[in-house]
Amino acid sequence: MTRAARHTLRLVVFLLATTTASAQPAPQTSGLAVDRLAFTRMTTADGLPHNTITQVFEDARGFLWIGTLDGLARYDGRTFTRYPAGERTGVSD
Repeated sequence: MTRAARHTLRLVVFLLATTTASAQPAPQTSGLAVDRLAFTRMTTADGLPHNTITQVFEDARGFLWIGTLDGLARYDGRTFTRYPAGERTGVSD
């Protein structure tokens, strides 16, 4: 191994060691309500028209309207009502 290669190797090892050593510890929870949020992954198996979501809107009645690549869905907290793209539903663009 050439002197330049050994020098480069030492530099890379040093940088890796110091980068790892300076990593910050995981943040502690603050006790705020945001720390108690729960997320559930919803997919087409749950009733979404498509797994790619482009828009989300909550209306005054609390329904979540979810725009996907394959249409619109209304979520009531339990089930989805699907409005497929291209279907005449009375919902305007």
